[in-house]
Amino acid sequence: MYTPEAEKSVRLFLKYGLVSDPWQAASRGQPTLDPSLEATLSSAVAEISKEPIDRLVLGSWPITQAQVETGIREVLLSSASFDAYLATGRASLTAASLNEAVRRVRLLVRDGGLGRLMVGYGYTALVENLMAVRHYRTMREEDFVSGRLHRPWVTRTLEYELAAGMALGHYELIPGPEGRLVKLTRRGAQLWRDAQELWRVTGYADTRHRLSMMAEFANLADLDELTNLILPDFMDLRRTFVEYCRIPSGTRLLEVGSGSGMLTFDSGLYETLMPSSLTCLDPSPVLTGLAVKKAERARAQDVRFVRGVAESLPFPAESFDHALAFAVMQYTDRGQALPELYRVLRPGGSLAISVPLDLPALHQAAMQRWFKPLQRPSYGSYVFVSPTDIAEHAAAAGFRVLDVSDMTTSLDYSRPELTVRIMMQFQIYQDTLSSLPYQARLDLRDDLAGRGRYLLSRGAKVRFQAPMQFIRLQKP
Repeated sequence: MYTPEAEKSVRLFLKYGLVSDPWQAASRGQPTLDPSLEATLSSAVAEISKEPIDRLVLGSWPITQAQVETGIREVLLSSASFDAYLATGRASLTAASLNEAVRRVRLLVRDGGLGRLMVGYGYTALVENLMAVRHYRTMREEDFVSGRLHRPWVTRTLEYELAAGMALGHYELIPGPEGRLVKLTRRGAQLWRDAQELWRVTGYADTRHRLSMMAEFANLADLDELTNLILPDFMDLRRTFVEYCRIPSGTRLLEVGSGSGMLTFDSGLYETLMPSSLTCLDPSPVLTGLAVKKAERARAQDVRFVRGVAESLPFPAESFDHALAFAVMQYTDRGQALPELYRVLRPGGSLAISVPLDLPALHQAAMQRWFKPLQRPSYGSYVFVSPTDIAEHAAAAGFRVLDVSDMTTSLDYSRPELTVRIMMQFQIYQDTLSSLPYQARLDLRDDLAGRGRYLLSRGAKVRFQAPMQFIRLQKP
């Protein structure tokens, strides 16, 4: 069983928004560090590593001063590069993202001590290692040490981590046809299960998924094209949603999850509603950049673009007359997002929401055969929602439900590469994918595309109807 100190350490990582590996952004290239920032990074590592370590926090984990410095450096690099990626769509660090990472690490050390920083870092690295050995059953020693299959972003070897894991009884080395192989021991397998439970209890697994989802959206510069190919009727559905909102013109309007502006400008929201002011909120700088260009082409007036998330709206109370969110609330924590929307609306203001419901197509024989390596859809509540989800969370936040309407839209999965990309990029099978090491995900993507091409050649049906829900709410 994991220790109380491990739980405290992981919770502190969450509290200060730290990332101890950049795997979410790694598929777009390893994080880069401008030489001019190296002095800032080295100075911060040297300063923080001088803090005393409570060995009781570390337990039996052996650690050297060199490992402490390495851990601090990787947490700073990973946190800074991930923040920079979310802000710019590139993995290159900025002075601002690095300074912010240094600030948060210092706060954690002040709050919980250097030992807890190292335990939080160590657990993430440990899980990546255990995950890889568990997935491959055995790994060549050189593959483990190089990290090429599961941690390719690390610029050092993992020789120490292998030696420490063996000393703690997590791994054993067995002979193989081409050299020694790393294998999990029973103790290592139990540690993997304990780590999964720790991540569940602390909420780290959920946060990890949401961070990954945010990174994927930051990489969707071609979202418009993808949507038109996979969801050929989605434009008509958006126009229907604009009419459904029943929002009068000339109001202060908030659009949550405005993305590339497909609803705002392509589907006529701005032209139809003509708000006195329109605020477009989205966490993705890439998609917001596309929306800004559309606004300029439309010569839209009184439109502002704000980077942010629905769970923490950067606006004063009663800032808006009305709000809407099209196909975005499924990616939020509704228990936090809906109270925030309630807060920023004036009394009498309305909120219109569109969300996808469970997708029956994923349970069809052809789709099950296609995605058999992923076993079954395991998307939880962050891709599709239950029919009562929005209404229940809205009522808890204080909203009155005005209307709930069922809709459908068509899905076209006849382009295997695009379909696989959507399934993996939007993490339809998040639980299964989260237990796969980095390289295994890339290999699986190629395998699934091949399976899709084969099924299509055999005449498989891959066009379906997807259920959607429209719901109108009002703040009393």
